[in-house]
Amino acid sequence: MIYSANTLILDHGGAGEFDDVGPLRALEPIEVGDIYYLFYGGVKLATGYYQIGLATSRDGIGFTKDPNNPVVPLGGGGDIDEHGAYPIGVIYVRDKFYIFYIALNSGDVGVIAWASGKNPNSLTKHGKIIDPPAGGTFTTVVAGPGVEYRERETINPPGSELAISEIFILRYVVGFAGPTYEIRMATLKLW
Repeated sequence: MIYSANTLILDHGGAGEFDDVGPLRALEPIEVGDIYYLFYGGVKLATGYYQIGLATSRDGIGFTKDPNNPVVPLGGGGDIDEHGAYPIGVIYVRDKFYIFYIALNSGDVGVIAWASGKNPNSLTKHGKIIDPPAGGTFTTVVAGPGVEYRERETINPPGSELAISEIFILRYVVGFAGPTYEIRMATLKLW
């Protein structure tokens, strides 16, 4: 039974704003304390480039865009994200937000990058962490299923460095010619 449907929770921005086309990719909201944080990919009509915005809510239903948007803006000339930042996963661990995104350079070649910060509207970009596999590309059409944090990793052999470390597991989609897609995984140690 449907109790409500088609309830607007986040609208497109005004003319000229970074998300004037709209929020085309929303990640799962993260509840920290009594606030829900919703990171999303917004697109500007004039450029077609994605940037990452933030909206917050007290009830997880009605969201308000952050005045500091975009929280992951386009990079400058030559940066790995000068043509866009498309969100694929976010998590809150150790009192910090960690966001993972597809960064598109001037040739629209994508890599996976990350940013973090204690304040969700003032994130620090850390750069590239994953290149696509041979013959594959990261795509903004199918972005991937997200990120997970584990305090102790059990899939690696006992005694290995990752067997006793806190890690992130990032799952993402890679596109190949055809078109075909695969879900891939990366195990990341960020500290």
